[in-house]
Amino acid sequence: FFTFLVVYLITKKGMGLGDVKYSFVIGYFLGIEKWIFAILLACICGIILFCVGVHLFKWTKIKKLPFAPFLSVGSLAIGVCNFLI
Repeated sequence: FFTFLVVYLITKKGMGLGDVKYSFVIGYFLGIEKWIFAILLACICGIILFCVGVHLFKWTKIKKLPFAPFLSVGSLAIGVCNFLI
């Protein structure tokens, strides 16, 4: 939560407060160890989609993507893996 809050406070337009709150909820349900992996997976998914968008759809480098869907994918993947193991 505090990591995302610092990013929100420093960048102002880089990340919304909803992402900060959503990250807090994910950390509450998954725990701090699994939260780190969920955030890492969300970032990797976001980077992959952005690179595909730049190359295939000719997005500009200033294209902004909402981060909440990637947080959902990361937390869902970690939660499912945790359930299966």
